[in-house]
Amino acid sequence: MVGMVVGASLEVPRDAKNAPSDPLGAIEIGGSPMLPSFSEEMIQEARALKTLSIEGVHGREDLFRLEEGPGRGLEPLQRSTSSSESALHREAFSRSRAELSREEEIKDLQAELAKAHQDQSDLIEQLQQKIEVIGQLRDKVDMMKAETLGWKESMDRFAAEKETALSQLSSVESLLRGMKEKSSAQEGKIAELEARLAYELEKAKSEPEKAKAEADAIVAVYRADAEAAQVQARKAAETTKTRAY
Repeated sequence: MVGMVVGASLEVPRDAKNAPSDPLGAIEIGGSPMLPSFSEEMIQEARALKTLSIEGVHGREDLFRLEEGPGRGLEPLQRSTSSSESALHREAFSRSRAELSREEEIKDLQAELAKAHQDQSDLIEQLQQKIEVIGQLRDKVDMMKAETLGWKESMDRFAAEKETALSQLSSVESLLRGMKEKSSAQEGKIAELEARLAYELEKAKSEPEKAKAEADAIVAVYRADAEAAQVQARKAAETTKTRAY
């Protein structure tokens, strides 16, 4: 029943609105529901029924007394009156029960309607909260997408820089390898030059000694020749001197 009244106001059927003899009188149900109102005629009728009910009780007591007396001819009338009173009493009771039942039904419908409105408000609030949460999650997803895109760009840039660095490292390794080879060749040349230099130095050291030895030999020869010449000259002079005497 709650699902039937959600989002709509409770309306009394048109036949009930247009019927002036409705025992509940005018009932208005809308945004601010009102309790059922009774006409003056209905109030007087209820009072009359109550009075008749009380008098009927006394009449039934008198009826038993009349049966003991001579006026037994009034018994059918009293029974008819009692039956009418009972019928009126039952009708009034039925109306009261119907009225109370309808009031309870209206109260139940009003409670259900209020609960339905409250449930609808709660659902709308929950939906609004979920929409806000979805919006927040969407913002977070967009932020994460942006961060992921930034990370991807950084990774691509790092990969390019790595390739460049590897290429430069390969070039440097090739250059170092060439320089090492050149250095090895230069080391060989340097060793050769050092050997030649040592040879030349040794040769340069040995030549003066040889020249000195040769010079010493020549000097010795000259000295010997000079000494021999001096001896001969002395001998010749002595010979000449001897001849002169």
